[in-house]
Amino acid sequence: MITENETVTVVRSKSTVRDRFNNLKPDWTNVDRFTDLRAQVQPMNSEEQIRDRDTVTIHLHLWAEWIVQDLRHTDRVEVRGDSYEVDGAVDLYSETGKLHHYHAVLRRVV
Repeated sequence: MITENETVTVVRSKSTVRDRFNNLKPDWTNVDRFTDLRAQVQPMNSEEQIRDRDTVTIHLHLWAEWIVQDLRHTDRVEVRGDSYEVDGAVDLYSETGKLHHYHAVLRRVV
């Protein structure tokens, strides 16, 4: 059982567009929003870089029961008003052969 202590929103691009190098990328102007989803969100780590430009990268753990049946690595998740990218593969955990919960790492660069 996961203690859900946050309300999050999953944002999924409906289509793709080509970037300046002709690669396909998500079109974040045309999205589906799955709102008011309950999840547990915990801080993971952050990194600060002071080279060409000052940046801070923030990572969070997200655990959720049935947040979206197919949470994808290309989705974004809004937590406490900030938008995070799903960083890497989404882990699926099952108990007795049934999907029990998801785990994903979220990343935000500021």
